[in-house]
Amino acid sequence: MNIPLIDLKAQYQSIKEEIDKAIQSVIENTEFIKGKYVQQFEEDYAEAYGVKHVVSCGNGTDALYITLKAMDIEPGDEVIVPAVAWSTTYFPIANVGALPVLVDVDIDDYTINIEAIKDAITPRTRAIMPVHLMGNPCRMDRIMQIANENGLFVIEDSCEAHGSEFSNRKVGTFGDVGTFSFFFSHHITTIEGGMVVTNNDEYANLAKSLRAHGWIREMTNRSEIAARYHHID
Repeated sequence: MNIPLIDLKAQYQSIKEEIDKAIQSVIENTEFIKGKYVQQFEEDYAEAYGVKHVVSCGNGTDALYITLKAMDIEPGDEVIVPAVAWSTTYFPIANVGALPVLVDVDIDDYTINIEAIKDAITPRTRAIMPVHLMGNPCRMDRIMQIANENGLFVIEDSCEAHGSEFSNRKVGTFGDVGTFSFFFSHHITTIEGGMVVTNNDEYANLAKSLRAHGWIREMTNRSEIAARYHHID
């Protein structure tokens, strides 16, 4: 049997011209940060995921940090996370002064163990951060049930799970916020880059400010804030 060989060079050449034109356009228009291409990407991503708000940022780590700050997670708060993940899941929690509470994972798919979540909840628990590890979706129905019963936020770390679904619904859209990464080793890449997705107007508004050092120019209530703090340039 003859097996046809895939000409990877030819496949690369098929998109090289398009990529070169896009890069040249960015350089010529000097739209290096949050230009029209980024805005279009945000709009396309929101449509694909069926969410109201998509906020791009520097990387997946930033996406988690911005989310935690928007939710006002503070020092002393606890965030339940699976013990098997990448360091970028844990660092943002520590960076806001909160405590990552590591719990066990299921051996079949290495996603967070439901019973372990229940056992880890304390009066200081503020959020559950399930990680859809290597594209394996967590059991979001049960996680959301636990969160709702205990008044907890749910932040989905979906950095490795672009397009993955649970019960015919894309991961990252179950919780209060979902985060994604476009690091070069992931399914969709912009070399670097991250994304916050949410249907919550307040979190999206804060995320737009937090991703840009507190600038209010993209916030819907920017006029109100400017009037309140008129002494700030």
